[in-house]
Amino acid sequence: MGEIEVEVISTDTIKPSSPTPTHLRHLLLSFLDQVLTPIFTPIVLFYPMDGDVKVDTIERSIWLKKTLSKTLIQFYPLAGRVKDNLFIDCNDQGVSYFEAQVNRYRPGNPSQYLQVWWDSNWCLLSHKVADALLVVMFDNGWVAVARRDTDVLCPRFGLAKLFPPINLSGFNPSTGITKEKIVTRRSVFSASSVASLREKPKKSLHDPAGDEPKYKDGPSIDGELLWEYCPVCDNNTKHGRFPLYEADFGWGKPIWVGSASLPFKNLILFMDSSGTNGGIEAWINLMEEDMGKFQGDKELLSFVSPT
Repeated sequence: MGEIEVEVISTDTIKPSSPTPTHLRHLLLSFLDQVLTPIFTPIVLFYPMDGDVKVDTIERSIWLKKTLSKTLIQFYPLAGRVKDNLFIDCNDQGVSYFEAQVNRYRPGNPSQYLQVWWDSNWCLLSHKVADALLVVMFDNGWVAVARRDTDVLCPRFGLAKLFPPINLSGFNPSTGITKEKIVTRRSVFSASSVASLREKPKKSLHDPAGDEPKYKDGPSIDGELLWEYCPVCDNNTKHGRFPLYEADFGWGKPIWVGSASLPFKNLILFMDSSGTNGGIEAWINLMEEDMGKFQGDKELLSFVSPT
């Protein structure tokens, strides 16, 4: 896999175009929000530079900033700040907006060359404030504003009424975040490979001589399965089946939606693969020594599609 050198060329702070009403400026976190790890959820949308719609880079940036400011009116907690892991101060302080350029692409294989130039939009939202659904709702809302659509699905921030916050003194939500060497690998599984993988557990529950399931006595089977697989899949999150490939800001739909490496070990991020093949991408974050073992699993890797 090649390396891409990215240079930030400008930064800005985008605030809601209208101030948040006073009665909405104090938003309690739910208990579910409190225990979430304080990491950012990176989503990267890649667009072809040679698409049918030609938009100047400067004009595109101005339009993204303007429409982002309008979008934040409905998604006002994103422009606030989390306080003491108890509530969000919706103070319209704004969100960070970065512009960057790719200076050089160094392919892992010297015989490879970058054939297509891509433009991309990055979106990083704190997992403490936004889960996968809200990330997609925000992206769709931003697209709707950019395209001047009137049908915008607005979120409702009331989860704390169902799961009130509690005193979590002594609890460390950063458990799992590490400064050690994390390696990220992207593996693509076609729809047929996913179907084959789903069939494997079903076959293991049947007796080789017949069709009767091999159930164990007592109610402990669920616990045994849980403890067997928990060390392998500590954390996973899924952005599949979300319409991220429909994010047309006015210059075409993305040709690929990806993510980035996260400082979280044993994390797997699932996303839809590009195209219409119904496959998925698995972004796998492991310690360097564990990744070596993973890449040595020939049975699993036999299901991975070449990319």
